[in-house]
Amino acid sequence: MAPTPPPPFTFTVPASLSALNVPMATFLQTHPSYDVLASGAFVFDSSNRILLLQRASHDTLPNLWETPGGAVDASDSTILDGVARELWEEAGLVVKAFREQVGVGREFRTARKGLVVFKVEIWVEVESAEHVTLDPDEHQRFVWAMEEECKRGRVGRLGSAEGDGDGGFEIEFTCLEQQESILEAFRIRKEVEGLPKADRG
Repeated sequence: MAPTPPPPFTFTVPASLSALNVPMATFLQTHPSYDVLASGAFVFDSSNRILLLQRASHDTLPNLWETPGGAVDASDSTILDGVARELWEEAGLVVKAFREQVGVGREFRTARKGLVVFKVEIWVEVESAEHVTLDPDEHQRFVWAMEEECKRGRVGRLGSAEGDGDGGFEIEFTCLEQQESILEAFRIRKEVEGLPKADRG
């Protein structure tokens, strides 16, 4: 099933992210050790919870949890447009503003072709976080998780219609680096927003 084309993006970009507000080809020209780029988007709701998606059982890394993201395409106007497109395709959310890069990016190699991938992960604000729409070819469930839940790998509720009751359920991330990036995103957001101590985990 082809994803619904994204709406025209009108997001704002801080000066700190100008190096990523360029076409992928431009970035790769100055970083020849990388073959392709991947992206990750960190989305928070008004209750300081982060959006996590569970990979489809029929896909690679079945049933594991991650943040929205994917490959930046050559057809994306900029790397940031690629981040916004992936968030739209995977969760149906529209980026309103790019806030901060989380970490300095991480490098890994693909299993099949051995390509060197550089993944950029960014905290973003969306126009509305009320309606998450998954692509069933890629993800099967979603949840809004608190920082402590991400730390312990267990959440108390499921962010979809089916529900898992009040007893909670375990979540396993795609890799340790994904969990570490998520916790770093919480740290950056608290620092930037000056959240009260009660919200500091």
